[in-house]
Amino acid sequence: MSFEQYKIKIDASFDNIKSEFDGIEYSFTQLFDIQSVFSSDDRGKIKLSKTTFNTTHTDIQNKILMINKELQRCLDIVQNYFEKTLQNNKINKSVNIIDGTTENKKVLSMLIQEKNGKSISKELNNILILKDKIVNLQFLISLFDTSFSYAQISKMTLEELINSVFIFEFIDTCSILYKNFNEFKFYIENFYSDFRTNDYIEDIEILLELHKRNLELYSYQDIKYKIILEYNINIGDVKLKLLNKYFLQQAISLLIEQSCLDLIKKELKKGKFHKLIEINILKVKKNIRIIIKNNGFDTKELIGNEYINLILCDNIANNIDIILEADTIENEGMNYILKL
Repeated sequence: MSFEQYKIKIDASFDNIKSEFDGIEYSFTQLFDIQSVFSSDDRGKIKLSKTTFNTTHTDIQNKILMINKELQRCLDIVQNYFEKTLQNNKINKSVNIIDGTTENKKVLSMLIQEKNGKSISKELNNILILKDKIVNLQFLISLFDTSFSYAQISKMTLEELINSVFIFEFIDTCSILYKNFNEFKFYIENFYSDFRTNDYIEDIEILLELHKRNLELYSYQDIKYKIILEYNINIGDVKLKLLNKYFLQQAISLLIEQSCLDLIKKELKKGKFHKLIEINILKVKKNIRIIIKNNGFDTKELIGNEYINLILCDNIANNIDIILEADTIENEGMNYILKL
């Protein structure tokens, strides 16, 4: 089968995904309907309606479940495409490229040593990028998922629900989620583009703000942890490199997630402490550095499933020609750096 034949199968799944968009759009419309999502208590104070939000959250979750099933189907199609390409070129290797532990560079290095490997290395690399773009879509779903808000609201008291600070933050969070949903729609509708742009700093700031809120109730193995995230962006007037901003957002998010695991690992070993992630985006000469520092467990042995986020991040970094570095801060945590 040619790429076009596999593309037809992927596009069929994308059509199924697009059929869910109107329902999600309607759900977000409900969240912006003041009369629907807010009501007055006995004292005349405005409060969030848990019932309305929970119903809307359930509707969005059902749509997300359907979308994730279609994206998994797309990954299976890409895996089959990769295997057939190897067979057609008489390369007798079995490689699971949709396993999160698969390192793209190592896969390509291994295969170009096989018969005819060099002649198809570009084709195989394109398939790996196709796989990464579908994984990128799975990541983008998490950016409009209402699960964090649901976890937060379900535990709130009446007094907390009428708190004006919470109400304004809730509205702002819904705006961010809705913006991210529209970004996901744009990605699906333009999937075969490369999305290269130098207009991504504002999107990164929005991403970091969303992570900052979510980490206040970070959950790992059904245990809640409060993690503080602080960020600073100071790049001046440096000319920004053209990048796929969605890949960059995922790379940053993976390093934040890895930092969370570093923090939890330290707490499990040494007891409770003030868990902090600091992110600095700054100019170094004519380049940009994104530095993600945590005060968690430090180690030079970055191997095993607990560091799968670094493998995924490195795959993404290679796709957009940026460099990932990881350094220990002795007895103080880890430093992850993206060099743009």
